[in-house]
Amino acid sequence: MKNFLNHICDAIDGCAAANDVRRGPMSKGLTYSRSELGASRIRERPRSGIFDAGIVFGAAMVIVIPLLFGACAHAADGEDIYKKQNWRGALEFYKSRADSPGACWEDYYNAGNCFFRMGKYPEARLYYLRAKKLSPRSSDINYNLRVLDEKLGLPDTPEGALAALAALFTEDEFKAAAIIVTWLFFIAASLHVFTKSELFLWLAAALFVTGAFAWGALYAKMNGGPKGGYGIVMREEGMQSGPGASYKVIASIPAGMKAAIYDGEEGWLFVRVAASSGWIRRGALEKID
Repeated sequence: MKNFLNHICDAIDGCAAANDVRRGPMSKGLTYSRSELGASRIRERPRSGIFDAGIVFGAAMVIVIPLLFGACAHAADGEDIYKKQNWRGALEFYKSRADSPGACWEDYYNAGNCFFRMGKYPEARLYYLRAKKLSPRSSDINYNLRVLDEKLGLPDTPEGALAALAALFTEDEFKAAAIIVTWLFFIAASLHVFTKSELFLWLAAALFVTGAFAWGALYAKMNGGPKGGYGIVMREEGMQSGPGASYKVIASIPAGMKAAIYDGEEGWLFVRVAASSGWIRRGALEKID
């Protein structure tokens, strides 16, 4: 019932309330919710709407509330399994939720916690990065990734300012921002036409520049990445100079490294990892996307 009431409060607010993050030394491991230290976060992302007609709203509540209660009860099942330290059972539960349509970032995050507890760090990083695609600014995900990178001994891979900015927002957020700014531009331009006010002219000009940036960022987000997306190297792998084991090994890629995929040929992938580019076996990599 406590989880159900918390979920109702989140739905009223219109977004999931953020849990406090325990800021201990990184050597202490993962961060969890304040109320269940050591237990994975179990919260559903609320999807609510506002209806003017009372009849429609009442009918919707008749349908939504039982489903909401069922979702909360079902999520609590996974939390109970996790609290019993049945990592494999909890992993199966969260992976089944992550593989279902409409999966939330919490499902990937919780699966990553299970992999971490089982000592499967490359798999944990894979699922944390899948969660990060849906919630890029989550302090829990980003903190756990830093802990994991330290455990795996992964080198720092600095990225450009534009790439870092793009990574802070999802594709849907860029799309919403571009649409809103475009509408505001047309409103400001229309007001200038009717009022001849220079204020609206300058506002329209500023919105035009902002909108161009937003649409450009959206395009880069959708098309600017590598052709094959990104993946995680699941075990230490030798990078070959060509698509085959007979080619020269030019680099050793540690487990857990993120790879940009550009091409593929007969069981091999051409990737870029940090400053190295070459071919690795397709089976050594799991795609994030």
